[in-house]
Amino acid sequence: MKTPALTLLCISLFCAFGNESAAAAPPEPSSAEVRSGIESYLKKYLRDDLKVMSEDDRKYSYDTFDLNNDGRKEIFVALIGPYFCGSGGCTLLILNPDFTLNSRMTVVGDLPLQASSKTTHGWRDLVIQSRGDHLMKYNGKKYPSNPSIQPKVKLEDVPGKQPILEGAYDKKLSY
Repeated sequence: MKTPALTLLCISLFCAFGNESAAAAPPEPSSAEVRSGIESYLKKYLRDDLKVMSEDDRKYSYDTFDLNNDGRKEIFVALIGPYFCGSGGCTLLILNPDFTLNSRMTVVGDLPLQASSKTTHGWRDLVIQSRGDHLMKYNGKKYPSNPSIQPKVKLEDVPGKQPILEGAYDKKLSY
């Protein structure tokens, strides 16, 4: 007699917690919502710079990718206008899903960058081109700011790599 009651209790608990976790997962934002969030963030982040920036300086491209396997995608923002690019590369921002800054990198060369299947502190390692391919490991709070001084890596040795910001230079947006 105890077995059916215990089974019923287990099924009830499973259903209750299963539904609660499914309801707690936030829906994936639309591309319009992502663009709006990025542009709002950039206007606040660059409020002092906007006064001197030309329209051509205000170019960006973005992509989303879940770096920490939490079911929510981080937002990669490549600032590709002349104001943010120099001979060493351009500026890259990684925003959290709530449009707060996670990491800022400079001297980011050619895109796409690559996300490895290998993780550090629960976040995927990144390979970023900056006069060679460099391994970027999450330190528990953010990624390093300058790829060019991180260890070099051979792209063919990176496990499970997936491109991020592929075709970014063809998808320029303005803010």
